[in-house]
Amino acid sequence: MALFLALFLTAPAQAQMSSSEVKAEIAFARGLAADWTFVDLAQSVLAKVEREGIAGKAREELELVKCEVFVSGARSEPDAIARLVLFESAFEAYQLFIDGYPNSDFKSQAETGLVNTASIYGRAIDLALEESVGETATELNGKKADVLTNTVLLTQSLIESLATIPEEERSEANRRELAGLMLNRGQMLGEIGRIE
Repeated sequence: MALFLALFLTAPAQAQMSSSEVKAEIAFARGLAADWTFVDLAQSVLAKVEREGIAGKAREELELVKCEVFVSGARSEPDAIARLVLFESAFEAYQLFIDGYPNSDFKSQAETGLVNTASIYGRAIDLALEESVGETATELNGKKADVLTNTVLLTQSLIESLATIPEEERSEANRRELAGLMLNRGQMLGEIGRIE
């Protein structure tokens, strides 16, 4: 597999990738990161696709997958501090996506990803706090409070947006997303209260 990946990543670039090829590469990168925890290889695949100069929805999906790859990397990182750095990179990537593509079809997916990442990030900080004391512990608690406070504000607007959809028009996906957001919001508010 390593030989295949090396050949794949060093192969000369074609003139232009088709839409189906771009989708296949993005799916491949997602799988490398999420299923195999080959985060560096996933980032290499995405960089190769990016060099092709893609635009439109394919570009938006590529940017969203970059966020997901950071989260996958953070989840599989054994070192507590390196894990936090990857989560912070994921936050930054999600925020850049949300700010850069305000009308994207993927925007709600990015916002939900940001909220879910904040929840996981809070637990990652708790693990890092077990090994930290003094100023480091205070700094970590401050970071956690900042991230959770900002994310709680986002969850409120997302919940309000989903709640405006009439009950009979809500899809099953809308209902699940709404329930998940409400649960995450409640947990984050509890964590903020505990920190305070």
